[in-house]
Amino acid sequence: MKKREKGFGGLQVLLLASIIGAAALLVVSKHQAVTNKAKITEAINLASESKRRIARNYMVSGSFPRTAQESKAMFSGTSSQPEHVRDMKIEHNRFGDSVTIKVFLNDDVVEGDPGEDQYVYISGFRTQGGEYEIEWQCGGIGIGPEMLPEDCQG
Repeated sequence: MKKREKGFGGLQVLLLASIIGAAALLVVSKHQAVTNKAKITEAINLASESKRRIARNYMVSGSFPRTAQESKAMFSGTSSQPEHVRDMKIEHNRFGDSVTIKVFLNDDVVEGDPGEDQYVYISGFRTQGGEYEIEWQCGGIGIGPEMLPEDCQG
């Protein structure tokens, strides 16, 4: 009588290796998505620092920054720019009743069309309710809503 050898055959080893490879691919993909979402959240937090400075200035002066020099002053005191942030801008409308803080991301943070700007923003609008009240909204351009923090998704 022949004794049966114990162990895995070649096909079983190949199947096991492909299952482990597929699982590893899922883990790496999920890790990349979580990392990118963290970078976007960090960009929103960076804009929030300027938002607080703008809100304080608005409470004192009753107006949003209207010139490049006034806007630049809203950046001073913010933490240094992370390497995944390409640029920050503060824009205002000509009537002075709104302001938008934009944080532009490098191209490798979110998949998208090459050359298309990808940024998160926080916009402030003077409300009708009171002279010194501001309504704030946040969102993203070139970024899927699932990548934004929950409080920016609606």
